[in-house]
This record gives sequence, structure tokens and C-alpha cells, in this order.
Amino acid sequence: MYLAGGLAVVLALSLTSTAFASDQFKQTADVKLTAKKAKQSSGISSDVESADPGAPGGKPKGASKVVLTFPSKTKFNTKAKSVALCTADDQTVGQQGAAACPPKSVVGTGTAAANASPLVASIAENIQAFNAPGGIIFYVTPQASVGQPLVLRGQLSGATLTVNVPSLSILGIPVPLTSFVLNIPKKGSGKTAYITSGVCKGKKFTVKTDFTYDDGSAFQATSSSPCK
Repeated sequence: MYLAGGLAVVLALSLTSTAFASDQFKQTADVKLTAKKAKQSSGISSDVESADPGAPGGKPKGASKVVLTFPSKTKFNTKAKSVALCTADDQTVGQQGAAACPPKSVVGTGTAAANASPLVASIAENIQAFNAPGGIIFYVTPQASVGQPLVLRGQLSGATLTVNVPSLSILGIPVPLTSFVLNIPKKGSGKTAYITSGVCKGKKFTVKTDFTYDDGSAFQATSSSPCK
């Protein structure tokens, strides 16, 4: 995942690419449901990080696709009464920001960081997540005055969220996202729940995060949280 248009950042529920990756590359993904039992209204806590101290500028390689697989029977009800739908297209969201979406459609917030070396060592970003038809819109904006916002859309299919990440750069220099921290609190309950937890197996909710990188390599991270 890279920046484009000045020093703008693109999300990813993943992270990052350069032409060079060292054997010190490290990818982590800690993605958890916040519910304690199956069939409960749940939130999602996610912390995705990548690093490569051995690469030039410390830039990790970039992901072209990130797929999050939540426990079987986890449900995302984008039509739930506890949330509103943001029906704006990506261009409108990019131009108008949060004003393009109903306030009640905000389902999560967070922060990101990107490596723009040698231009800028680290860029801090804010993230807003909006409920959208069949998915989630991630709106990422720079905290500093330099740069412009970018929009990334995740597609839901059952208990799976897929985010395709374009390869972007500034002045030919790749700018990988190195941190993505997002909190989606639980909303509603019962039939009005936005997210309902799925199967609790072995007293754990297990979430798998699959990364496909620009260089053709792949990696899977597994997270778990206690349940009963």
C-alpha cells in the first residue's frame, strides 16, 4: 500500500511495498472480535503493522490484497437499524470527506502511519470507517496540512472482508503504510446488531488475515480472543 497525490495515504485492514525486501521483513496482524460469546453483538479491534529494518529507508514491501476471515457464521448486517448506510461513491467521499456520509454511518475510527523516506520518515494519518452497501469504506486523511485524503473500500462476503490495495507512489517513490489501528465498537443488539459474533471454537474466536504482496509473496497471520 502506498501514498499518492502529495503525501496522501491509502489504507489497508494491511500494509506496504518497495522494490526491495530484506530477510528482516515482519508483518503482524492482531484482529479480534470484542464479544465474549457466540451470537453476541460485537466490535472489532485491529492492529496491523509491518516493518523491514533491513530494507532501504526501513520500508516494508506492500500488500496488493488483504483478506480477513472472521469466525464462521460471523454476520455483518449493513442494513441494521443501529447504523446508517453511506451510499456515496469513492470519488464523492474523497472530495467531501465525512460530509458525504450520514453521521450514523461511522462505524469505526483509528490511526495509521506511513514511511515516505527519504521525503518524510513517517506520516501520521487519521482513519474513519463508514458502513456501506456490501462493505466498509475506509477514509484516510493526513494529520498534517500536507497531502490529500484517499478512499479504500472493503467488500464483505459472509464472514470475509476483502480489501484490494492499489500500488501508489509519489514522484516514483513508494510510500508504504506501516501501521493501521482501527477500533469498531459494537453497535446495536440482537436483530439490530451491526456485527454478530460467529462460532466460538476451543474457547477462542479465531481471525485469519491473509496478505498478498506486490512481489507475489503471501503471508497469513492468525489472531484469537477468548470466548465461551
